Amino acid sequence: IEQLILVGSNPCFIQKEGWPHAMPESELLKFANSLSDDYKQTLLRFLAVQSRGSERGREELRELRGELFDHGEPDPQALAGGLEILRSADLRTLLPTIKQKTLVLHGNRDTLTPVAAAEFTAAQLPRGELNISDAAGHAPFISHPDQFITAVEEFIDV
Repeated sequence: IEQLILVGSNPCFIQKEGWPHAMPESELLKFANSLSDDYKQTLLRFLAVQSRGSERGREELRELRGELFDHGEPDPQALAGGLEILRSADLRTLLPTIKQKTLVLHGNRDTLTPVAAAEFTAAQLPRGELNISDAAGHAPFISHPDQFITAVEEFIDV
C-alpha cells in the first residue's frame, strides 16, 4: 500500500477518558440492541444519522435509502460484529506507525464522527494530510462528489 485515504473515520469510535471526540458507549449499545430487534429499521435510522448535518442531507438520505438493499440483505451477525469492532477498537496509538502518505477526508458537518477526530488523526500520521469539506456531513463522496473526487485526484496526483 503506497497511499491511504480515510473518509469520515475515527481511530476510537467510543468516548473514553481523554477522548471526547466520539459517541458515548451507551449510544452505540442502544444502536446494537435496536439492531438485534429490527435491523432493517435500525439501518434506515443509521442512514439518517450519516446524512444529518450535510447541506444536501435530504437528497443524500433519499439516495442512500434507495441503495440500501440493492445487493441483498446484510447478515445481522456481521452487522453486530461490526458494531463490536467499533465499540472495542482503539487505534489511536497505532497512527504514528502508518508510514504511507495518508489523506484524511472529512465533512465539517459530520455528526457521526467529529471533525476533532479527523484533526487528531491527520496530526498523528507522519505523512497525514487533512481535507475538510465545509458543507458535507459523514458521506462527502455522496453529498459532494465533485469536491470529493477533486480532493482524491489531487492527493493521488492524477
